Amino acid sequence: MLVDMGAGMRELQWSAGIGDPTFMGWLTVVAYFAATWLCLRAFMVEKAGPPRPYRHAIAALWRVVRRHWPRPPAPARRAGLWVLLAAILAVLGVNKQLDLQSLITELGRIAAIEGGWYEQRRPIQVGFIGAVLVAGAGLVVALGWLARGHLRDFRLALGGMVVLVTFVVLRATSFHHIDILIGTRVAGLELNWVLELGGISLVAVAAGRRLRQAGAPLWRGWPGSGSGSGGSGGSSRPTAPSEPRAAASASPAAAGEEPPVVGKITQLG
Repeated sequence: MLVDMGAGMRELQWSAGIGDPTFMGWLTVVAYFAATWLCLRAFMVEKAGPPRPYRHAIAALWRVVRRHWPRPPAPARRAGLWVLLAAILAVLGVNKQLDLQSLITELGRIAAIEGGWYEQRRPIQVGFIGAVLVAGAGLVVALGWLARGHLRDFRLALGGMVVLVTFVVLRATSFHHIDILIGTRVAGLELNWVLELGGISLVAVAAGRRLRQAGAPLWRGWPGSGSGSGGSGGSSRPTAPSEPRAAASASPAAAGEEPPVVGKITQLG
């Protein structure tokens, strides 16, 4: 692909298409989207009220968070954490095959050549890696903030995201010795496979555990409806694992009913 950088056309060593057509590449993509789906279903368990389309439930959650910012109620934070995890996994799943980080690297290389600072590119690379580190750390902090007060319930999911952020940062460095390190085989498996699939698995297991605690089916049926395989037969919204069930039943706000705490999550639209 040729790109116009102002001073002339340069060949771009990247093209839109399948970046990793191998078995492990496609397995990783499937794992990303399976974990995304589980996180969305865990979100529907955390929110209250009757079944509604995902887009309506997420829009209602956003309204609640904006209304109560900077102190959204705990049920909204728990639900928001699963939505954020689902969004991150979906983006990483798409990027797995489009290989957008390679596009950014290639555009940077061309810009460095055109700008005449290619030989002095190392400080720019270090700055870019620093920015990725800061963004990754900020993401983990944001997830931890959403999970505050319930860290025990989300420790697996947060641990998985730490592993994935570590993997993304290592990939973003593009240093030769780092590429060799993550390509090292351990028990026949490349280290990058272990990191990436390991992080995805931790998040997926955390979401699956939340669904099982709620008595909701993993893949089919409406989460929290009490129907389908694994249903517990009645509760429209189970309490969070760390919340006493009696306290939740005694308080309409804790159960996610209107008013006053998560009312718009209940009415979803």
